[in-house]
This record gives sequence, structure tokens and C-alpha cells, in this order.
Amino acid sequence: ASSSLAALRKAVEEGDALTLERIAHTLKGAAGNMGAPGMASICAELQDVGASGDLGGAAEPLGRLEKEFGRVRPLRILIAEDDAVSRTILRRAVEKFGHECLAAENGERAWEMFRENPGVDAIISDWMMPVIDGLELCRKVRGEEREGYTYFIFLTALGDRDHLHMGLEAGADDYISKPLDRG
Repeated sequence: ASSSLAALRKAVEEGDALTLERIAHTLKGAAGNMGAPGMASICAELQDVGASGDLGGAAEPLGRLEKEFGRVRPLRILIAEDDAVSRTILRRAVEKFGHECLAAENGERAWEMFRENPGVDAIISDWMMPVIDGLELCRKVRGEEREGYTYFIFLTALGDRDHLHMGLEAGADDYISKPLDRG
């Protein structure tokens, strides 16, 4: 994240509108995927400034974005996703914001990683995975006695009301629908 902010600042200082627009666009997508609408909104402003070619209005939103990043402490986020492309998109989004990312290719490996790594702040889990599915992983996490709270977010194409209720009843905190925004 700090390297992206430095690149944005450099683009503004050098009058490089195209680079400003490109980096702001990438950060906007990552912020949107990670549930940070305030950051995504600021990045959209910077993207528009870059697209206009007039960088005179970039300093104020860039300053706000730097403040937003300064408030964020790095988190340890565990991703449980059997699809390699989705796992890579999530990993990049998490790491772009400066967070530590642990990634597992199935629910069983995610459960092992959760138990081996204290201080997991959040789990983003697919629902349908081999060996242990996301629902069972969520139940196991909620049954584990541990200091601190771990947020559990389902990432799935199963967007109907019944699955939403099942996930929340198992202890999930939130639900993100697939496909992810790659922008």
C-alpha cells in the first residue's frame, strides 16, 4: 500500500496523469473488493482527476487517501478459496492494502492454518470447497476458543436467501457475492 501511495504522489509531482489514473483505478478495485467504500470513493476521485489530465485537483484527495491508509492497521487475513484465480485476486487485493495474507486451497488447509496462526483477524472463505466446505469451516472457527474475535466472510456464488441465512446461522459476519470485481 505504501508503494502505491508513493507512486500516486510521484505521478502527481511529475504531472503523469496516465499513471495517476491507472494506479487509482487499481486501488479503487482493491478497495471495493475489500469492503472499503470510503477509500474506493477517494480513488475514484483520483482516477477522474487523472482522466481529466488536469492534476491541479489531485493534492486534496491524495491527502485524504493517505490519511485513510494511515488509520488502517495491518490485519492478518486468511483466504480459503479452491479456485486459483479467485484466490490470486483476493491475495493481491489484501496485500495491496498492506495486510498479511494467508491463503489455503481448501477448507481443511484453512482450518490447519487458522489453528497454527494466532491473531487471524478475518477469514474470507468460499462456500463450496473440497474436503471441508466453507460452512463447516465457519462452524469450526466459531467453536474454537481463542483470544480476540475473527471475522468470517463468505465469498460465494450462492447468493440466495437460504444460503445467506445458513451462513449467518453458522456464525458468518458477512457475505460477498462472486464474481469479484477485477478492476
